[in-house]
Amino acid sequence: MENLQPIVCQVYDNDPAALNTPFEPLTLQRPIQAFGKALDLTPGISAVPNPEFLTYLLTGHHNHAALIRNEVGNQFKNLENLLRGRHRTSGTTLRTLAAALGVSDAELASWSHGLADGPLLPRLLAGFQVLEELPLKLTTCLLATKVLCPHCGHNAIDDIDLWWKSQPAHLSQSEYRFAERLLRAATGAMLVFQFCNALRSDSLHHTQLSGLAKPGRHPIGNWLDTVRKACGCRTLSGLSDRMNLRGERDWLPSRLKKWSSGQNLIPNEAATALGKETGSPNSFAFLMILARALTLAVEFILAPAQGNIPPTKEQARQIVHDRLLQLENNLSLAIRQIGKNRNRT
Repeated sequence: MENLQPIVCQVYDNDPAALNTPFEPLTLQRPIQAFGKALDLTPGISAVPNPEFLTYLLTGHHNHAALIRNEVGNQFKNLENLLRGRHRTSGTTLRTLAAALGVSDAELASWSHGLADGPLLPRLLAGFQVLEELPLKLTTCLLATKVLCPHCGHNAIDDIDLWWKSQPAHLSQSEYRFAERLLRAATGAMLVFQFCNALRSDSLHHTQLSGLAKPGRHPIGNWLDTVRKACGCRTLSGLSDRMNLRGERDWLPSRLKKWSSGQNLIPNEAATALGKETGSPNSFAFLMILARALTLAVEFILAPAQGNIPPTKEQARQIVHDRLLQLENNLSLAIRQIGKNRNRT
């Protein structure tokens, strides 16, 4: 939780509203599977997605209250009373809570909002929205570069509407722009990841986002395959055997296969343990965030698709993969054009 403290305090205090592009209302035709509760969208009813879905993408917890409960344990009720202003908090309790959260007593006291209902810690949710917005703006700013087609003179990388309208999944504009937003945010985050790992000469800087979206597997399956290779295992069964040698008894090959196929969501604790096994826990935790984002993109494309027969999961995965390849190509063209523009000046 102490890693989130700069988000909650510093970024929030710098007015996150300036970094928060509101989500548009969305209308689903059918339920979303794994992310249905997080998005809080009902088929046939136009509504703005609940920003709690970002909590799951970024932390693996289904809402920010669950994340906080995991950090403070049996002190959760005391924290809730403090934040909602229900009771006066003793100095001892305040110090205990502050230590659990990795913040100062004064900082924790400033989080109290006195609201009986609504988000337990609005600052934390606002911080998660900033974390989504920053890589989104990076990608969007780069793609705002004009790369003129030599034949028709149009901007060759201004292709959102044209590209999505040509896909087998027929989505309305608000819906395909939400999917585009997910993929642009993930793309921007991967750019930062590649840059930071290149500075450290980490081999993972060669990882491509489109690689996590290979359509032959579920995105979590692609993540698990990357873990398998990093651990030097030939199969998921071999990875299961390796994890069992660490003293755990529930690393059944069948569980890994269900996670890999997307039948079950991989528990946060299991993803963390697998990441640690690679020797690069932070990098694999980050790649898991991206894998969750791609999973949501795939599932979302199926939900608002118009028509009685929605696209298949395989088609949805292909759409996500193809769009990521297009975004990677567009970014390469944009960066090359930026270099040309600088050379001219």
